[in-house]
Amino acid sequence: MAKLINKFNSYLERKFIFWAVFTLAILVPFSISLWNVIQGNIPFWYDPARDLLSAWDNLHKITLIGPTSGIPGIFYGPYWIWLLSLGLMISKNPRVVDFVVETLPYYAIFLFILFQFSNLFGKKVILTLWLLFIFTVGFNYTIMLWNPHPAPILFITYVYLITFFPVKNPFRYCMYSLCLGLILGLLLNFHISFAIGVVLGTGMFFIIQLYLLFANNKIKQLHFLKEIALPVLLFIFGLSIIFAPFFLFELRHNFPQTKVLLQTFFKFGNVVTIKGLSKKDIILSFFGRSAAILSLPKVFGLLIGVGELIFASYLIIRNNLKDQEKRILLLLLSISIGVLSIYLTAKNPVWDYHFISVEIIFLLLLGIILTKSSKLAHILLVYAIFIASIGILHFSQSMQTNPYSIPNLITKEYVTHIVLNDAKGVDYNVFIYNPAIYTYDYSYLFAWLGKKNVPFDPGKITEQKNLTYLIYPATKQAIINDFIEYRTPKKFYITAHEWHIADGTTILKRVKITSSNI
Repeated sequence: MAKLINKFNSYLERKFIFWAVFTLAILVPFSISLWNVIQGNIPFWYDPARDLLSAWDNLHKITLIGPTSGIPGIFYGPYWIWLLSLGLMISKNPRVVDFVVETLPYYAIFLFILFQFSNLFGKKVILTLWLLFIFTVGFNYTIMLWNPHPAPILFITYVYLITFFPVKNPFRYCMYSLCLGLILGLLLNFHISFAIGVVLGTGMFFIIQLYLLFANNKIKQLHFLKEIALPVLLFIFGLSIIFAPFFLFELRHNFPQTKVLLQTFFKFGNVVTIKGLSKKDIILSFFGRSAAILSLPKVFGLLIGVGELIFASYLIIRNNLKDQEKRILLLLLSISIGVLSIYLTAKNPVWDYHFISVEIIFLLLLGIILTKSSKLAHILLVYAIFIASIGILHFSQSMQTNPYSIPNLITKEYVTHIVLNDAKGVDYNVFIYNPAIYTYDYSYLFAWLGKKNVPFDPGKITEQKNLTYLIYPATKQAIINDFIEYRTPKKFYITAHEWHIADGTTILKRVKITSSNI
């Protein structure tokens, strides 16, 4: 086995073969993501549909706020809605929006930024990291429209800017400071909980950096105005640009979010009564992201993640590192402490999605570790190719399954088309059963495919029609019976037809009882 691994790696030393493999490592997962997007095998549920409806409204009246956050009364910034609006300007088809907003950025921007670390890790390690990322947690980011999913791109860019900070070039030094403010501001707008941990960790990082400068008596060598004051001002200016919509919204509406934030701080954040993950689960979920990028169960995360952090600490203490290696290790360790501290002390609930982007910490730590052991780097590259092969095999098997067996976009489109084709222009009502009450998904689909206004709040439908369609997923029969009776009482309506979809969805065509159909 060792001879085979060495022989394989000797082949990769040849430039042509390496770039051929790297090209395949990009094109194959890109083709899989693209196929899923085109086919409509993409999640389309409450959040993405709600945000698409907001983005559609944004085309007519620009919004200054985005989706609701985990704290009632606090909203994300408008940038996610604005980004979706760019896709909607091209097409109202969610596939096009998904490709523009999620798929393309990961295979262009994320990959480009990751490749910039090749000066630190080497090209073969970058290939390993890319395969591990894209065939595990990263693939879902490329096909699913969701507000936190651009965060890993922003975070890896943020780490890159600090790691390769051009200390000796005054102009680039200032531009990087401005960009850091812009990127951190966007990260706070896309994934606020994680970003607050990043802010805390970055603060710790710079405090340590300043301490080291004082300890080594190098602080006097810095020009205060050019090398400290101006970059800090530019960083704050970058943040201010990003938060301009927030301040404008607050000014126009008498500071509602500011009041909620102050109330949150005074109540120590305990404004939500729902319980999230326990402290034990938070620790397991945090370190579980290190196992996720290796396609291993979460239970291995504690061993792998803690091992990576301990090894990183050992490398720093050993003090046998390049400046950039020391900087990235110290930054990642500080951010790890910052994020964990925020999540462990938060009074508001912490959920699994809060750990989106944490895998980037462990991915980059793994990159440093692989540069210190060529044998481990060779083994992990072979393992990454194995993980990729398994991913390709699963994809080929999924192509043979019924596309309507999962409640994705394609299935809900199919359901919508059944109703539109059956109604044939006759006026009708549509009611969709959803435990969350609001039905943003079908509201968007009927608006897009049939130009019909189906309110996402069923309570807004007050007028009874002669024809009513009921759509409901597989659930308890008692719930189904209550839903049917509430929306179309049996003393007034009868079932004229019903359709059963492979994913368990049922469509009932209910018509009012008249003398002709008794």
